[in-house]
Amino acid sequence: MKTTIFTQEQKKTVLMFHIGRGGRFHNQGHLTFEGIQKITDCHDWAYNTFLHDTDGDETLLPEDEWKLSDGGGNELMNGKELQTALSTGIGSLDFDGGYDTTYTTYLEELSEKEFTLIDSDLKRAYLVLVCGFDEEKLNKIGDDKLDGLYNGDEGWFRILYEEVAEEGE
Repeated sequence: MKTTIFTQEQKKTVLMFHIGRGGRFHNQGHLTFEGIQKITDCHDWAYNTFLHDTDGDETLLPEDEWKLSDGGGNELMNGKELQTALSTGIGSLDFDGGYDTTYTTYLEELSEKEFTLIDSDLKRAYLVLVCGFDEEKLNKIGDDKLDGLYNGDEGWFRILYEEVAEEGE
């Protein structure tokens, strides 16, 4: 039996996702989980972005006027978004819409689709910290049943949770 003590700070764990090509027909819009990483840890951040922090005379601009762009000069982040990315790790780099976009979100703000992609330890953290599940009961539930417990209709997932927890005893 797994025993973990989750902390409230873990709600703010930053998770990275990438939208690109994938699936059976290698179509655009395929979402993948990249791991526990800030947007500034993204490979593209280091190699495919350019910081514009000076004007034409090479005078340093105020931070709220900075921008991040791609190699073609397309703005990826304005000053406010850039400062948020640098201070929190939350942001989005949209190079080509459904073909190449990387973004980050907090554990506590996951969508249902994102929830299904993360590993079982993170799913358990989400269910305990965000949904208020009892960790001891949750540990009785197999990893294969965790996706069925996502937030959806609160009455539904709580009933299912109680039933599955009892089965595990």
